[in-house]
Amino acid sequence: MSLLNSLKSTAHPVKSPPLSLEKLRTRIQERAAGNKLRLQSLFSDQSVNQMARDLGYDYRERVFDPATTLGLFITQVLNRDEPCSTVVSRLNKERKDQGLPSVSANPSAYCYARNRIPLDLIETLIKKTVAVANVRVDKRWRWCDKDVLMVDGFTVRAPDTQANQSEFPQPTSQEIGLGYPTLRVITLTSLATKVITGFQYGPMDGKGNGELSLFRKNFDFLKKNQVVVGDSIFDSYYEMAALLKRKVDGVFGIHATRDNPFIGQNLSRIQQTTRVLSRPKFDHNRISRENWEKLPPTITIRIIGYRTHGRSDQKVVVTTLLDRKKYPARAIADLYGLRWEAELDIRCLKSVMDLAELRCQSPRGLKCELAVNVLAYNLVALLMCDTAEVSDKHPRQFSFSHARDTFVRFGAERKTINDLEWLITQTNQFKIKNRPRRDEPRKIKKRNGKYARLSEPRPSRKSRRSHEKVAQAP
Repeated sequence: MSLLNSLKSTAHPVKSPPLSLEKLRTRIQERAAGNKLRLQSLFSDQSVNQMARDLGYDYRERVFDPATTLGLFITQVLNRDEPCSTVVSRLNKERKDQGLPSVSANPSAYCYARNRIPLDLIETLIKKTVAVANVRVDKRWRWCDKDVLMVDGFTVRAPDTQANQSEFPQPTSQEIGLGYPTLRVITLTSLATKVITGFQYGPMDGKGNGELSLFRKNFDFLKKNQVVVGDSIFDSYYEMAALLKRKVDGVFGIHATRDNPFIGQNLSRIQQTTRVLSRPKFDHNRISRENWEKLPPTITIRIIGYRTHGRSDQKVVVTTLLDRKKYPARAIADLYGLRWEAELDIRCLKSVMDLAELRCQSPRGLKCELAVNVLAYNLVALLMCDTAEVSDKHPRQFSFSHARDTFVRFGAERKTINDLEWLITQTNQFKIKNRPRRDEPRKIKKRNGKYARLSEPRPSRKSRRSHEKVAQAP
């Protein structure tokens, strides 16, 4: 069963007989005995502390060492950013069960230790989760034997402090004192494993901070023979030429400024054509002269037009996959339809994990908080990969929300095979229902509150901003 057959019409279940609980446990035990579960390859406390030392991070042997602090931080973001005082209370509960003395209920020590975690350590652990996820990828999870990465962007808000405003200014459309610092984030998510393989972030406004600029910074995460799927904003000569140079292909929606060969046609049947694009004129606002001269004089693209089943609107897709026999037009159209999975992954981050608003008061804290959210997301995705592997399903056929709940309750207990059985069997119980061609407009039923919005800053906010000091970068 191929990826498209298993995920067509938004994650249809693979048509295979359901496994009994006894057979599922047998498969888990067999894989656990051979250390073939991804959860068994995760980092231990000793390895995390050693990584911190290797990165030049010196710390004293105290309760809040890097491994303990990072573990509490991960659980905190998985619990939708519970207060730091609650984190310390949960730690004291664990220490009580272990017969250890309690730590101070004041969360200042934990907050201080959290702010000292090296950002390089978190990024190293994220790369570790990506490597673990890609060790054994079921061929049925791939598309045409290729690894597909989906690119998309979103924004998150941060607390309104002067330090945050200086590095991540609020949008220029908002008045001073009435808006929030905003970060733009770009992610590369694997369609096969659901793991975030790369991410970049920057201010909302300003040159070099758009989605295309951040996407170019993600090129280092790309590998040969991969396919990148994105919406129409990524349909650019510069991006497609850069991808082809790395032997990576792209599938994007057609940009509004590109010549559409199917305008005015009735696409009752899927149609396709091939075009040769010439290198655009040099524009110093978009690219340097040196990089422009490195672009090829021409590139060849394939344009596919079709109409989705049950919809009146027509879709047009551009791709660098030119082999019509190996990559049929219908397969590419179906692949572009799966681009919506990237939107669902962002929803998991912003809604399920409550990443829509960050909590840290300093720019460095915001960067660490964002990276820890990505790390926590990948850990849950690894659990979904293990569950899919033993149950002959696809990772995207399981509920991320329930997998997160299971990881929070049982994730700390991965010492025995029985612990792994609990994790996987609990995750396996909640699969996404079959909802083909559903229509979910971006509208809300809940009305706004009765309180009016601020039209000018509060007097206390004005006085605080005038005396607030900007935090110095470490």
